[in-house]
Amino acid sequence: NRKDAAYFTLTFPSSKSDHTIIMTTRQSAHSMAFILLTVLVIFASYYPVFGLNGYESTTLIVSLSLAFLLSSLISFRTQNTERYPLSPISFSLILFLGWAVLGHFYTVDQDNSMTAILQHFGGAILLLSLSLNIKEEEHLQRFLWLALFCAGLMSVIAIAQQFDVYSAIIPKATQNMSTGLYGHRNVLATYLLLHFPLAIYFYFSSQTINKKIITGILAILIVLALIFTRSRGGQLVLGIQVLGMLIYFVRKKDHAKMKDLIVGGVLTTVLYFGLLFLLKVSAVDYVYETPPSIANVFTGEHSAWGSLANRLVFWETGWGIFKDYWLTGTGPGTYELLFSVYVGKETSGLVEGFAYSVNPPHSHNIFVQTATDTGVIGLGLLILFMITVYWITTKFMKKCFISLKLEMK
Repeated sequence: NRKDAAYFTLTFPSSKSDHTIIMTTRQSAHSMAFILLTVLVIFASYYPVFGLNGYESTTLIVSLSLAFLLSSLISFRTQNTERYPLSPISFSLILFLGWAVLGHFYTVDQDNSMTAILQHFGGAILLLSLSLNIKEEEHLQRFLWLALFCAGLMSVIAIAQQFDVYSAIIPKATQNMSTGLYGHRNVLATYLLLHFPLAIYFYFSSQTINKKIITGILAILIVLALIFTRSRGGQLVLGIQVLGMLIYFVRKKDHAKMKDLIVGGVLTTVLYFGLLFLLKVSAVDYVYETPPSIANVFTGEHSAWGSLANRLVFWETGWGIFKDYWLTGTGPGTYELLFSVYVGKETSGLVEGFAYSVNPPHSHNIFVQTATDTGVIGLGLLILFMITVYWITTKFMKKCFISLKLEMK
């Protein structure tokens, strides 16, 4: 209609050769996207088996992101389908990432911040490139399928860590806690939690039995890997996700999907205890006298109380850093640098039971970390992004409910 036409400029190829050029540029952009997403999973882990340290891996990812952006820009300019390609969610997230990139100018230590700044820069470039590149639902599904496959591969690696196999390629589990290629159980748990809802969505939306089997297997692998991370926070969020799905299906009275979800839970439980049995009869049977992260939750060396006490120290220390650098923060990636300076000032009553032998690289709280790294400006931009996501999602859900009511009438 006329109202929408004011916001869009449509062009069409004037000849067959123009159409060929458009198709070629689109295909090259999509190929670059698939290569980039695969490399992100592999090299973003900084695992030393690849012969690259963290800074070199980050530089490689940023370089590929820039190449992807160039390819997407060429494709976008050739088609010229939209004047403003960014959604409010993408725009608000790029604002936050952009402020973190500007940390080069307000950081207390440019050398320590360089890797984190490049990571945020690569994230902003990747998001902008995907916004320019993905214009159809088919393209989006391909990217999501690739991301889900990579999550399944990382889950297999995390499970294999428990058996201490292929040690030349697969890193050994840290105190029986699977870390994948990411080096820390919480990082792996966060990565997997982002993909579990995606696996469930693809399972219930798949129209063929083969796709349902594949996505079902991927979902079970992700859950098993999450259990073996022994990340209690990750397992708690997983439980909340499953509970939310069950409540949603109950309210919709969709008994078939409820049944599938319960069957998946039963299969996961059987496989979990089957893997425990294999561990007990294998050469690494000494590692499990009790199931990991299920027994001894509040007692033992790695109890929840000990983790909470450490986190209180991290948060109190972060508060002390934020008070001194409240406007812009100390710069991305500098929390570890300043931790030893502030830990005794703000946590005199808590530090006595502090059990960390090295400075923590992260505060274990996204809001504390953002406040210390980027100040009140960065924290405000992060909250703006979260509000935008909530606003857009709520608006979309209201439209869905209205459409559903009209269909029922």
